[in-house]
Amino acid sequence: MRHPVSALVIGAVVSLVGAVNAQEESAELRVIVSSHAGPEDIYVVNPDGSLGRRLTHSPEGRGSWVPSFSRDCRRIVYASNADDGGPASIYVMNVDGSDRRQLTHHDGFEHQPVFSPDGSHVFFLRTVEERQNIWVINADGSGQRRLLKSAQESLFFLDPWSPDGSGFVFLATPVSAPRVGIQPVVQVAGADLYVVSSDGSNVHRLTTVQDATTANFLGLWSRDGSRIAFMSDRDGNWEVWVMEANGQHQRQLTHTDGASAVNGPVAWSPDDQHVFFSSSRDAPDKNPWIFTDIYVINVEGGQPRRLTHTLEAGGFARAFSWDADGVRGFWSPDGDLQKVGAFRLTWDDYVVQPLDEPIGHGASCTPDKTEGDR
Repeated sequence: MRHPVSALVIGAVVSLVGAVNAQEESAELRVIVSSHAGPEDIYVVNPDGSLGRRLTHSPEGRGSWVPSFSRDCRRIVYASNADDGGPASIYVMNVDGSDRRQLTHHDGFEHQPVFSPDGSHVFFLRTVEERQNIWVINADGSGQRRLLKSAQESLFFLDPWSPDGSGFVFLATPVSAPRVGIQPVVQVAGADLYVVSSDGSNVHRLTTVQDATTANFLGLWSRDGSRIAFMSDRDGNWEVWVMEANGQHQRQLTHTDGASAVNGPVAWSPDDQHVFFSSSRDAPDKNPWIFTDIYVINVEGGQPRRLTHTLEAGGFARAFSWDADGVRGFWSPDGDLQKVGAFRLTWDDYVVQPLDEPIGHGASCTPDKTEGDR
């Protein structure tokens, strides 16, 4: 059974990983999910960008997915059905693949696990009868409980924590919302953004949908924790909006006229003065969730600046993560899916650097300098 978020489509939380040995404690650690040996498993990424040591070993037809580091970079939590072939459960292991333990045992499908900032708990999504909710469990496998008490279908994303670790932002839709979404795993009709404290208390609604056909989606913290960039289709198109961390002063940053378009934030600049986003605004006749280029806009507004130019040749560029050097993404300049490659947009001069790295969803971690995948 392949994990439904493993394809390169919108809704996948994709990280283009590449670059250092997981044994070097002072360097950035990177892992990636790859089907290099058949089943989808988690691998270390070598300094030269090639696949390194295989950390999980799934039988044919099973796999391990969506890895996420603890903030001290010593442990990895992930979803897997390697042991029983059923719905995915939550596992934890050391960064070298040792001390592998299954934390949850449940008939529901479990995915998108993340450690709490102090590493004492694991938060994850559990899907039962097509309804999702956030659950939390102690890192030793004890004390499992449902985080949200109300009847909601909930989604949250890898590394959703506020910079100070006090809480996280998540997406929730009422169970009465129509089953309309980007893909089966991402139901966004009627969705709003919420923030909750790390102990499950103080649930606060940040946005309010106009009706059950509109949504607010994909909250992205600024680096100082004072603001959140997000997507909303309240004006008819998916546009980039920004608000204060408490939900106040919501402002629309992008304005796409004419044909339907998708604009979604992917990163804040290091000084929190600009938002980088993917957009299909220059590809009116193509699938707006696939054919995008990367743009940047001042957080105070104004005209966006286009940073990649692939659409005219039938290509696309998508960005899903950032690191100390810039925004990372994957692209195909001519649209050839057999030639999809990685790239980085540097922070200072917006130079596009093609990267010799494997493509896939994964995670990265730097000791004492946590940089999250989005």
